[in-house]
Amino acid sequence: MILRLGYPWNCLTIDKVRIAIGNARQVTGKKIDVINMDACLTQMFEVAWEWQYETDYLVVSEAIVPADGNDYYTLLYHLTQNPTMTPSQFAETIVDD
Repeated sequence: MILRLGYPWNCLTIDKVRIAIGNARQVTGKKIDVINMDACLTQMFEVAWEWQYETDYLVVSEAIVPADGNDYYTLLYHLTQNPTMTPSQFAETIVDD
């Protein structure tokens, strides 16, 4: 990343993420099944709209994410115990955990 002094919006924007995900899809030929944004206040209609063609499931929070966010140890445990779970099941697991 190049930091330009005096530029007030030196940040990762939703459209930049969409472009990056789209580029990855073009290279791999595969769409991302689940995007999980483990951060507070990350969901609004505009985010879902911007990424509508890049993922099937978007797991985000419209509120404050408690403590340290997702328990990735537990999420990965669920995946290793059920490696054939569908993207829908995995998205539900993220929400439930």
